[in-house]
Amino acid sequence: ECPRDAPPELIREPEQARMLRRPLRTFLALPYRTEEAALNALDRAGITHVPLPGPLPAHRLRGTGPGTAHLQVYDRLQPALLAAHLTDSALPGDRTFVVVPRELAGRDGYRKDFTDALPAPLRHRLVLTTPVDLVPDLGQPRGEEKDDA
Repeated sequence: ECPRDAPPELIREPEQARMLRRPLRTFLALPYRTEEAALNALDRAGITHVPLPGPLPAHRLRGTGPGTAHLQVYDRLQPALLAAHLTDSALPGDRTFVVVPRELAGRDGYRKDFTDALPAPLRHRLVLTTPVDLVPDLGQPRGEEKDDA
Protein backbone atom coordinates (compact mmCIF):
# COMPACT_ATOMS: atom_id res chain seq x y z
CA GLU A 1 0.00 0.00 0.00
CA CYS A 2 1.29 3.41 -0.92
CA PRO A 3 0.42 6.50 1.10
CA ARG A 4 -1.48 9.01 -1.01
CA ASP A 5 0.80 11.92 -0.14
CA ALA A 6 4.09 10.12 -0.95
CA PRO A 7 5.38 9.58 -4.49
CA PRO A 8 6.07 5.97 -5.54
CA GLU A 9 9.59 4.77 -4.88
CA LEU A 10 11.72 3.12 -7.55
CA ILE A 11 12.37 -0.46 -6.45
CA ARG A 12 15.07 -1.28 -9.00
CA GLU A 13 16.99 0.82 -11.49
CA PRO A 14 15.70 0.21 -15.06
CA GLU A 15 19.10 -1.18 -16.18
CA GLN A 16 18.77 -3.82 -13.49
CA ALA A 17 15.28 -4.99 -14.42
CA ARG A 18 15.00 -8.61 -15.52
CA MET A 19 12.53 -10.08 -17.93
CA LEU A 20 10.84 -13.24 -16.69
CA ARG A 21 9.90 -16.12 -19.00
CA ARG A 22 6.50 -15.53 -20.60
CA PRO A 23 4.61 -18.20 -18.58
CA LEU A 24 5.89 -16.74 -15.32
CA ARG A 25 5.10 -13.18 -16.41
CA THR A 26 1.64 -14.31 -17.45
CA PHE A 27 1.09 -16.09 -14.13
CA LEU A 28 2.16 -13.04 -12.16
CA ALA A 29 -0.01 -10.74 -14.26
CA LEU A 30 -2.88 -13.25 -14.45
CA PRO A 31 -3.81 -15.07 -17.66
CA TYR A 32 -5.81 -12.23 -19.18
CA ARG A 33 -6.02 -13.40 -22.81
CA THR A 34 -7.17 -16.89 -21.86
CA GLU A 35 -9.68 -15.51 -19.36
CA GLU A 36 -11.01 -13.02 -21.90
CA ALA A 37 -11.45 -15.78 -24.51
CA ALA A 38 -13.25 -18.02 -22.01
CA LEU A 39 -15.59 -15.24 -20.87
CA ASN A 40 -16.34 -14.28 -24.49
CA ALA A 41 -17.27 -17.91 -25.23
CA LEU A 42 -19.62 -17.91 -22.23
CA ASP A 43 -21.18 -14.62 -23.36
CA ARG A 44 -21.80 -15.98 -26.87
CA ALA A 45 -23.48 -19.04 -25.34
CA GLY A 46 -25.65 -16.89 -23.05
CA ILE A 47 -24.08 -18.25 -19.86
CA THR A 48 -23.89 -15.73 -17.05
CA HIS A 49 -20.64 -15.43 -15.10
CA VAL A 50 -20.13 -13.51 -11.88
CA PRO A 51 -16.61 -12.71 -10.62
CA LEU A 52 -15.78 -14.18 -7.22
CA PRO A 53 -13.80 -12.22 -4.65
CA GLY A 54 -10.22 -13.34 -4.26
CA PRO A 55 -6.80 -12.94 -5.77
CA LEU A 56 -7.18 -15.15 -8.88
CA PRO A 57 -9.58 -14.98 -11.84
CA ALA A 58 -12.50 -17.07 -10.63
CA HIS A 59 -16.15 -16.83 -11.67
CA ARG A 60 -19.40 -18.50 -10.66
CA LEU A 61 -21.35 -19.69 -13.68
CA ARG A 62 -25.12 -19.48 -13.95
CA GLY A 63 -27.31 -21.16 -16.50
CA THR A 64 -25.26 -24.34 -16.73
CA GLY A 65 -27.83 -26.72 -15.26
CA PRO A 66 -28.31 -28.01 -11.75
CA GLY A 67 -25.53 -27.63 -9.24
CA THR A 68 -22.87 -25.01 -8.74
CA ALA A 69 -20.27 -24.48 -11.45
CA HIS A 70 -17.18 -22.30 -11.29
CA LEU A 71 -14.54 -21.16 -13.74
CA GLN A 72 -10.86 -20.60 -12.93
CA VAL A 73 -8.26 -19.57 -15.49
CA TYR A 74 -4.54 -20.40 -15.40
CA ASP A 75 -1.49 -20.45 -17.66
CA ARG A 76 0.77 -23.05 -16.08
CA LEU A 77 3.38 -25.06 -17.96
CA GLN A 78 3.52 -27.81 -15.34
CA PRO A 79 0.15 -29.60 -14.99
CA ALA A 80 1.09 -31.42 -11.76
CA LEU A 81 1.89 -28.10 -10.05
CA LEU A 82 -1.41 -26.69 -11.28
CA ALA A 83 -3.21 -29.71 -9.83
CA ALA A 84 -1.34 -29.31 -6.52
CA HIS A 85 -2.34 -25.63 -6.35
CA LEU A 86 -5.98 -26.47 -7.03
CA THR A 87 -5.92 -29.30 -4.48
CA ASP A 88 -5.07 -26.72 -1.82
CA SER A 89 -7.50 -24.06 -3.06
CA ALA A 90 -10.39 -25.85 -4.79
CA LEU A 91 -13.59 -23.83 -4.87
CA PRO A 92 -16.59 -25.41 -3.19
CA GLY A 93 -19.29 -26.60 -5.55
CA ASP A 94 -20.17 -29.39 -7.93
CA ARG A 95 -17.75 -28.60 -10.79
CA THR A 96 -14.93 -26.18 -11.47
CA PHE A 97 -13.80 -25.68 -15.04
CA VAL A 98 -10.06 -25.05 -15.09
CA VAL A 99 -9.31 -23.17 -18.30
CA VAL A 100 -5.79 -23.21 -19.71
CA PRO A 101 -4.50 -22.04 -23.10
CA ARG A 102 -5.22 -24.50 -25.90
CA GLU A 103 -1.49 -24.90 -26.63
CA LEU A 104 -0.91 -26.24 -23.11
CA ALA A 105 -3.91 -28.56 -23.00
CA GLY A 106 -2.85 -29.98 -26.37
CA ARG A 107 0.63 -30.99 -25.22
CA ASP A 108 1.25 -34.71 -24.96
CA GLY A 109 0.33 -35.93 -21.50
CA TYR A 110 -0.77 -32.53 -20.10
CA ARG A 111 -4.37 -33.54 -19.35
CA LYS A 112 -3.38 -36.96 -18.03
CA ASP A 113 -0.64 -35.53 -15.81
CA PHE A 114 -3.10 -32.94 -14.46
CA THR A 115 -5.74 -35.56 -13.67
CA ASP A 116 -3.23 -38.04 -12.22
CA ALA A 117 -1.89 -35.37 -9.85
CA LEU A 118 -5.35 -34.64 -8.41
CA PRO A 119 -6.63 -36.50 -5.36
CA ALA A 120 -9.38 -38.97 -6.32
CA PRO A 121 -12.24 -36.90 -4.81
CA LEU A 122 -11.35 -33.90 -7.01
CA ARG A 123 -10.91 -35.75 -10.31
CA HIS A 124 -14.60 -35.45 -11.25
CA ARG A 125 -15.04 -31.96 -9.80
CA LEU A 126 -12.14 -30.25 -11.61
CA VAL A 127 -12.53 -30.25 -15.39
CA LEU A 128 -9.50 -29.16 -17.43
CA THR A 129 -10.57 -27.35 -20.58
CA THR A 130 -9.66 -24.54 -22.99
CA PRO A 131 -11.50 -21.37 -24.02
CA VAL A 132 -12.60 -23.08 -27.26
CA ASP A 133 -13.82 -26.25 -25.51
CA LEU A 134 -15.36 -24.59 -22.46
CA VAL A 135 -18.96 -24.30 -23.63
CA PRO A 136 -19.12 -27.85 -25.07
CA ASP A 137 -17.48 -29.18 -21.88
CA LEU A 138 -20.17 -27.52 -19.75
CA GLY A 139 -22.68 -29.93 -21.25
CA GLN A 140 -20.62 -33.09 -20.74
CA PRO A 141 -21.48 -35.39 -17.87
CA ARG A 142 -18.99 -35.51 -15.03
CA GLY A 143 -16.11 -37.89 -15.42
CA GLU A 144 -16.02 -37.77 -19.20
CA GLU A 145 -12.38 -37.11 -20.10
CA LYS A 146 -10.79 -35.73 -23.24
CA ASP A 147 -7.89 -37.52 -24.86
CA ASP A 148 -4.61 -35.65 -25.28
CA ALA A 149 -4.31 -34.04 -28.69
